[in-house]
Amino acid sequence: HGSSGYAFLSLEWALASDIDIGSEAWRWMGELRFDLYALWRLLTHWRYTGSLRLRRSSGDWQTVGGTFLMVWACNLPWLNPKTQMAPSARFSHGC
Repeated sequence: HGSSGYAFLSLEWALASDIDIGSEAWRWMGELRFDLYALWRLLTHWRYTGSLRLRRSSGDWQTVGGTFLMVWACNLPWLNPKTQMAPSARFSHGC
């Protein structure tokens, strides 16, 4: 008691969010809707303009800007039973 902490599993911006929300009208297809909608988005070359500010291991801040397909930050190797986004991530890496 009296201690506090934080938790971070993943943060995604752009493609994956759009696949989840945009494929909602195709819900009748089941899980196949995610694959088909993702394929359609990739084939039609959707891109997202933005910037990402991150802290490097040296403690310095860096801003990366431009056109992105997807930004996904995670500190665990597996996001779900089918998706291994960060094979070298370990729980002890923190956030």
